[in-house]
Amino acid sequence: MYKTDKPDDEEEYVRPNKSQIKREAAALFELGKRLVELEKSTLQSLTLPNELMQEIDHARNIHSHTARKRQLKLIGKLLRSIDTTELQQLIEKRDLQHQKGINEFHHIEKWRDRLIQQGSSAMSEFLEKYPDVDRQKLNQLVRGAVKEANQGKPPKSARMLFRYLRESIDG
Repeated sequence: MYKTDKPDDEEEYVRPNKSQIKREAAALFELGKRLVELEKSTLQSLTLPNELMQEIDHARNIHSHTARKRQLKLIGKLLRSIDTTELQQLIEKRDLQHQKGINEFHHIEKWRDRLIQQGSSAMSEFLEKYPDVDRQKLNQLVRGAVKEANQGKPPKSARMLFRYLRESIDG
């Protein structure tokens, strides 16, 4: 609707500009895409309209790029009719947890690589930071990983070292 010639005491309706409408449609399209990517159990825990759930299930089975995009646009259109703040918060929370897990994984990888490459200097620094670690077991795993790396063998000890570091840091 457009502005009308009404008296000043009544509020006038001003439609949003075209760019704003496009941004909102793109955001709902992306939200729909993320909903399709969610695990089925997580999706079922949400209170979504039945029609939207059916369209999401249908989108999961579409493999054609064009047809999938068309289906995602339909999902975005259906999302216009509901309040999406809860959905967006769920997706953001899930993304933060995922990113936290990735960061922890990289942190442990860096420690493992430093222990293998730098030896005793990295070992003393690690033991200062995590004093409850079994020094003897850690030293044994590092020596095994270094030996395997020098001989070009598969990194069995490096994997065991990674698991031990993960247990030690998380615990």
